[in-house]
Amino acid sequence: MISYIELHTELVLAAEGILIAHEHGENTPITDEVREKLLLLHIAEKDIGKAGHLVLRTHLKFSRHEFWELYMLEKEAGFRHPHAHGV
Repeated sequence: MISYIELHTELVLAAEGILIAHEHGENTPITDEVREKLLLLHIAEKDIGKAGHLVLRTHLKFSRHEFWELYMLEKEAGFRHPHAHGV
């Protein structure tokens, strides 16, 4: 669960940076490191399972906006089927 929390936080920050850059007209490519972390996040989500997500959501209060940012990051990274994390 700790890995999931760390990955989630790092990727939300990366997504915010990329979205802000886009707002300023900058084209910021998604790095291979970010793509790898997205894959690791998916693996961690599967390992945690639905019950683990319920526990995390109760205590950490991830916002819908954060999940949307992750979705947009996945979409921009070329994931075929981006999904809403933790939902």
